[in-house]
Amino acid sequence: MRREMFQMPLRVRQRMLVTTLVALMALGAGGAAAQSVSPSPAAGADAGPTLDQQLAAARTEITALTVERDRLQDLLSAFDTLYDPMEADRQLLVELRKPIPDVRDSAEAYLERLRRLSVVSDPARLGQPSSRLLETAPIFLDWRDGTYTSQGERDAAFVASGASGFSTDFDDLQKAILLTVANRLDALLTLRDRIR
Repeated sequence: MRREMFQMPLRVRQRMLVTTLVALMALGAGGAAAQSVSPSPAAGADAGPTLDQQLAAARTEITALTVERDRLQDLLSAFDTLYDPMEADRQLLVELRKPIPDVRDSAEAYLERLRRLSVVSDPARLGQPSSRLLETAPIFLDWRDGTYTSQGERDAAFVASGASGFSTDFDDLQKAILLTVANRLDALLTLRDRIR
């Protein structure tokens, strides 16, 4: 008797089984649908670019920035290379504004400074004129420091002693320095144009 009370009729059991299965399937399908929901392109038209598109754009920008960085580093290296010659140019221009000192030791030091700065600035273009200037400097300084009875004797000694060669060499060095500075400024302007 007890067994009969707890036994369900077959039809009821089948209905409960089908109802339970339908409920489980509905719950399972709903969970799966919830997990696989992704924004559709039509629904996300205002959402912006996809992650892959953003990544591709970022890579393109990184490549462009890397190229620009390398170009600027090359230009900076060119500026670094020009620093010492430009500083020598600046000092040469300052020295050229000064007169040759009256005291012989100071005059020799001045001319040696011109030669040294010339070699730093541009050894190929200024090395030879500055060396030639130092070769003729002793003759000029001897003439300048000499004693003469008249201006005519002084002028004649200037030509006869070879002191006039110093004046020519000094003028040649000045012109070469000015041309070198002009060329260097032109190179700087070219570098500036390349930065743009």
